[in-house]
Amino acid sequence: MNGRNSTDENHNELELLRIENKDLTEKLETLRLKRKQDHPKLVEYDKNVAELNALRDFKTKMLESNKRLQRTLQEKEKELGELVKSSHEKEEWVTEIEHRLELMTIEKEVAEEKAELLQGDIEAEKQRAQNLEDELKALRSQIEKTGEDLAQACFLLSLRDFSSRMTEDKRKLEQENEKLSDETAKLVKICENLQKDLQTAEQNITTLREQIDANLESENIIEALTQKNDELEKKLSALEETVEDFESIRTMDEEIIEAQKENEKELKNDLDLANGRNNDARCFRTSSNLKSKFFPNFTLFPSLPLFEKQELPWVDGGVSFCQQHLITDSDDDALLFQNFLREN
Repeated sequence: MNGRNSTDENHNELELLRIENKDLTEKLETLRLKRKQDHPKLVEYDKNVAELNALRDFKTKMLESNKRLQRTLQEKEKELGELVKSSHEKEEWVTEIEHRLELMTIEKEVAEEKAELLQGDIEAEKQRAQNLEDELKALRSQIEKTGEDLAQACFLLSLRDFSSRMTEDKRKLEQENEKLSDETAKLVKICENLQKDLQTAEQNITTLREQIDANLESENIIEALTQKNDELEKKLSALEETVEDFESIRTMDEEIIEAQKENEKELKNDLDLANGRNNDARCFRTSSNLKSKFFPNFTLFPSLPLFEKQELPWVDGGVSFCQQHLITDSDDDALLFQNFLREN
């Protein structure tokens, strides 16, 4: 009766150990599955870290490029300021030249009108001189006819004075005409030079405007690059926050993995202990069945304790086990007991 109760207890304990073993195995599989599910997160984390490092390198390059562009922009702004200042000065100079050109054009027109008037006066004086010469010829003919010496002398004196005055007036008119011609030539030359200077100034203004447009385009490019740099910095900040989150998750995963390893180790130890206890119970039950069915002459020590893991009587040591814990008159019975253990 006691043997049956002991057998039932061992059977129940064996069932409990099997259930516990199954539960521990399921927990171990769950932990392995969780580690397998966490693997893509770790791969994504490594990918984000690599992308973050690439963005940091790109940010460094962009900052260096931005600094160079800022220096270039400052230099261009300085050059632009100088060009604008020079452009204003040249525009003022061109305006002054245009004003002077207008005045000289007006003076030229006045001089031309004056020259035309003088030319008309010269023509009138020439005509007058011609008329006087004709009159002189007529008077000479008349004097020759009349033979009046006194009248002729007076007339000749008057005629000489008149001729001298006419000659002097003609000389003055010719000098003034030459002077006006020289001034007209100078004015024409000055006008030509002013036209050349005006064309040069217009070309310089066109060049300056092209340079200003180019500088404005460079400034627009720099503004676009600066805006792109700001967008990249925002993206980098977002990625840094994401990486920090992933680092926190990775830290938690590492802690979970460590805890899983500890649990797995404990579960393995518990599983080994349960297997050992299962083997102990199976061995003890087998030995009890062996005694009651096949070896009634064996006397099992009543004080034989349940075996711990380190004291487990393995099948290979069956002969020694029989010699230590069973009383028999033959070693053949012990070998028979060993074969029974191997079969069961």
